[in-house]
Amino acid sequence: MLFNFITASISAKKKDIGILRAVGARGTDVFKIFFSEAFIIAAICIILSIIFTRVFAGLINNSVSNDSGITVSLFNFGFLSVLMITGIALVSAFISTFFPVYFNSKKKPVESIRSL
Repeated sequence: MLFNFITASISAKKKDIGILRAVGARGTDVFKIFFSEAFIIAAICIILSIIFTRVFAGLINNSVSNDSGITVSLFNFGFLSVLMITGIALVSAFISTFFPVYFNSKKKPVESIRSL
């Protein structure tokens, strides 16, 4: 969902990319602008994912322990899980930003502005 949201956001801003390129921005400058937006979105997703995963893992573990009468930890949520959530979100944000910006930056600014 993160990948789709960021890609659709960039695709909707093709005209903005064309205007930035016409003003003199390089492809890397355009990428930095859109990646900073994607990074903020990814950071919000990371924080919400960590909070909700921790809460639901605890609720499910408590439910299973109370129902069975045995202290069981069905879901383990630790540092490795946080690293995996963070890594997947950041890689997804990078890829979903890089390809649309790269392909739209290769076009001439006039083509990008007129395409809409």
